[in-house]
Amino acid sequence: MNNILKFAVAENVCIEIVDQPSLNSAGVALVSNNIAGSLRPLLSSKLKKEAFYFVSGKQKDTLNEHFKYVDVSCTTEPCDLDVTSNSNRSSVTVSDGCSMIGSPLKLQHIADLSSTKSCTSTPVFSELNKFKSAASPIPLCDAKKVLVKFNQGNMQGSSANLMVIFCDGKDNKKTIILGTQVEKDNDGRIVKTFRVTADTAKLADLDQASDTRGQGHQLSALYKIMDKIDGLGSLVLEARWSDRCGRIKPKLQSAEFLLHIDIVTGSDQSPVFSHYCQLQKVKLLLDGLKSKEMSEVWSQKTQKAAAQLQEWLTKMKDGETAGSMLPCEDNRSTSIAGMLCGTARQLNLEPSVEANFTDMIWYFVRNCIDLNDLVQCFNVTFCYLRKGNLKVFVHKDNETTIAKLVRQSYYGMASFPSLNSHLSLRLAVEIGLEKIRREYYAIFINNNLCTSWQWDSFFQALTPTQEESTDMEEVSLRSLESQFCILNNLHHCLDIVSVVDSFTEHQDLRSITKYAMDYCKTEKLATSNLSVPITALQASPMIKKHSLSSVKRESVDAETGDCTVISLMSELPEELALPSVASLVESGNVSCLEDSREFYRFTCQEQAVHLDTGNPV
Repeated sequence: MNNILKFAVAENVCIEIVDQPSLNSAGVALVSNNIAGSLRPLLSSKLKKEAFYFVSGKQKDTLNEHFKYVDVSCTTEPCDLDVTSNSNRSSVTVSDGCSMIGSPLKLQHIADLSSTKSCTSTPVFSELNKFKSAASPIPLCDAKKVLVKFNQGNMQGSSANLMVIFCDGKDNKKTIILGTQVEKDNDGRIVKTFRVTADTAKLADLDQASDTRGQGHQLSALYKIMDKIDGLGSLVLEARWSDRCGRIKPKLQSAEFLLHIDIVTGSDQSPVFSHYCQLQKVKLLLDGLKSKEMSEVWSQKTQKAAAQLQEWLTKMKDGETAGSMLPCEDNRSTSIAGMLCGTARQLNLEPSVEANFTDMIWYFVRNCIDLNDLVQCFNVTFCYLRKGNLKVFVHKDNETTIAKLVRQSYYGMASFPSLNSHLSLRLAVEIGLEKIRREYYAIFINNNLCTSWQWDSFFQALTPTQEESTDMEEVSLRSLESQFCILNNLHHCLDIVSVVDSFTEHQDLRSITKYAMDYCKTEKLATSNLSVPITALQASPMIKKHSLSSVKRESVDAETGDCTVISLMSELPEELALPSVASLVESGNVSCLEDSREFYRFTCQEQAVHLDTGNPV
């Protein structure tokens, strides 16, 4: 068995392969909410982009040892292994006599991962998959042992390899990361070692002139505009700049700025929460149409919507104004208005929209108390349309079934279908989607968030090619699903822009909308993370209003290539809140004055040593 595997089992160490970070629409690495993801930003700009072995400890009472591999493919040499795999998982047994020589990163020695997203495997136990272990730090002395064995194995390989070890910070220097990387060049091998230590510092300690001989300083700073704990997601302003003296405070005119946007759609605090509720009502009806079941109560109201609709149509037939007679509360009622409703700075989120007859019907349909009430609503509507004495209006681009029947009824040509629960659900979904589409169009166009051409292009990009089918019911259902998906994406864009408008000033909302719409054309909403470039003028109010969250300075010696990365953080990520580190800053040491504040400081020192081929480490 390979030495590193033996050591992992003997010392109760967990080894994980962490893949290269995912990138968002602007090429910015996404930070994972785990220990490895929190440690990665502390490394240099080069190392943090690479896949690595992540070594941590496990609880002492854990019975099973494991190795977990995620999304890595490497070239390998054959090895005597018994490998069993399926589409979701690969398990591996290593023969006692198997000699695994070379790089531990050559994963096909262990398993072929080309067709799997993730797998877990163990050289010892067969019951591994029954549990998950939580990563925990290990003592520095144990980390050094793992590092030596890793380097010894790598000297016989041919690929560059990287290992990051999570340490407990209990040594004098409070080391939380120990690592190594082995690279090969024409003259031999370069072994790069790095260590991340923790202490405290003030901005004034770093904001001093540095020795500029052979040094290049790249800096970045983060300002939290909105935190995830608020429930809406997060808004973070990032400033990037270079300074030959390494000064911490940027010059606005020479810095680049990115606004990182990660919004949680559907939050009850959103300025557009009422629009979200309306979308969800349509989704409920659409789900019932697909499943052909509708057992839950749709509204808590006691009076049936059909009776209210009949009363409204009677008054309308007698010549009363339609909009002033609606008995139902508008969808923008205070009970479902977001907590930030009315906080928009630039946007008008409730533009006036010329009401269709189908919009009026929707006011009643969405308040039906059950499926029978829904069927009765359309029975009443058809009954009045047959008589031909209703003066109603439908927009020319309204292509719902109800709108077509209204137009046909003008000429006495309407052929009303026999109603059942399935047809009633389809009619309700149609008019609900139509109302939402027209409202969103008014919001986007009237607020100059996009042009009509961009709007049409968005719909075209997200409308799937219809497969040929003789089943018209299936074709209709696919069309409704496609329309809902597009409107759901549009709502996400609106959510992003409205939150940015509420929490920031003087932003180019049209530009942000374009980024959001382009993103939604290609990505899934679940992985939403936008990074939008903004100007110094747009960033300046945020910098003045919000305190510094973190700052990072990376310096590379032009002669040796050695790199020093200093990261200051006002708050520790939950994953890094080790007792040895968290105790560095006491609550009494926090100051409201930025220059006097005490920050957690993480210093990463990277050094490279060139070795001739064949020389031992």
